[in-house]
Amino acid sequence: MRIRLSVHRLQLVLPTFRRCLLRRDSVLLAVVLCFLVLILRQLISMPNRLRSLPTTRDVFIYASFLYKNSTSLAVSPQDSVAILFLANRNDDFPYLRCAIANSSAARLMPAQLFRLDYVAVCDLIIFVAWCNFPPNSFHANPHKAFVDLGTQVLADQSLRERYTRPILHKVRLQRPDGTPRNLVMCISRIFAFEKWELLIAAMEVYKALGVDLVVTHVYSALTPVFELIRAYEAEGRLAIRTGVRLPYLRGLMNYDPERQLEYSGQLAMAHECFYEFRESSSFISLVDWDDLLITTRFPSLSDALISAARKYPNSAYFFVNKLESGIRTQG
Repeated sequence: MRIRLSVHRLQLVLPTFRRCLLRRDSVLLAVVLCFLVLILRQLISMPNRLRSLPTTRDVFIYASFLYKNSTSLAVSPQDSVAILFLANRNDDFPYLRCAIANSSAARLMPAQLFRLDYVAVCDLIIFVAWCNFPPNSFHANPHKAFVDLGTQVLADQSLRERYTRPILHKVRLQRPDGTPRNLVMCISRIFAFEKWELLIAAMEVYKALGVDLVVTHVYSALTPVFELIRAYEAEGRLAIRTGVRLPYLRGLMNYDPERQLEYSGQLAMAHECFYEFRESSSFISLVDWDDLLITTRFPSLSDALISAARKYPNSAYFFVNKLESGIRTQG
């Protein structure tokens, strides 16, 4: 689109240049016109050069969090940053670093990187980077930071081999939730959602079982169903998060990223929800809307999880067996 716009603008200015060439400064204007033509040729040939690359270096940073004076990502209290991004499963980022945007000197801190390839099939996988800064490092400007993914993000192989300077990308940090809760349900994203009966059943069951908050990412839903979702949000029982849609630049990317994402982004959104509530909630449940988590032995789900944690104090998570059931509709 930018290339077409440039061509259109150049066609508009050509008649003006022809008239000006007859003037005394025609030599200077001719040089300027030639310079514009050279730039235009470079823009037109750019997609062809990029299309011939064996692999485009596409990285999607979709969430980033700042934990101030926290031991969540460090042994001692630190200002910790967690950056969640998607990249090709064959990529690696051994020199990934973070920097504070308001620092008088560009201080870069090394990152601890985790690769999360759950299905080993999709081209895009989840990466999580942790960076730890000294306490109160984000005192002046708590919402801005940079990340240096390293020269491997460059598409040109020869340029990657000789480029040595940091390639800083600005990221906007958000503060994680700070409201103490016993249990938060991170439910999978919804797309073209129309099952109002499933929504009501889940929300009322979780209300009866003492769930503090239900969080879901919304891509799209029928208008009446979305109005029902907003009604639950107004009650403070449900939190809506915007679903992430990855851009697809035809001719510049080797594949549609939306088609190469694990479970259509369900796992990526689950990690975002987890990192948002990991410090404020005692327990976080990752479930689908049609997978109701219930208990018949305890008055609430929190009591059930507390009992399980006492019985298995070294367990990081619990997997619940499923019993197949359904909702019978009439009409």
